Amino acid sequence: MGVHVQCRKANPTNKELTADELSAYFHLPINEVAKKLGLCVTVLKARCRDNGITRWPYRKVRKLDNIIRALESNRKCAGREDCKKQLAVLKETRDVLLSNPNSTAHLKLGPPTPELELPLV
Repeated sequence: MGVHVQCRKANPTNKELTADELSAYFHLPINEVAKKLGLCVTVLKARCRDNGITRWPYRKVRKLDNIIRALESNRKCAGREDCKKQLAVLKETRDVLLSNPNSTAHLKLGPPTPELELPLV
């Protein structure tokens, strides 16, 4: 069985976190971030809501990172203009998500070009 950690309620003595401070951790799972910050996940989620962050964006960012990495290592893609454009859009979308985790930019990407379809990562 897992260890049950009691969560302390957020109180004024706990350091307030800004959206900018939180954004430095969006590339990590929320459990790992809570541990690094010395908070329980419940308090971290409350701090996110205080800053208008509705969902932790780690999975969206990780998915984009995996697609970017796969495209960059795809030999069929090397030097092709359509690949360069797709990579640029993916990287820009990732940056948008890191600066605005409530963004739906990742939903606007659409399916990949058929000849560039990548294996699931």
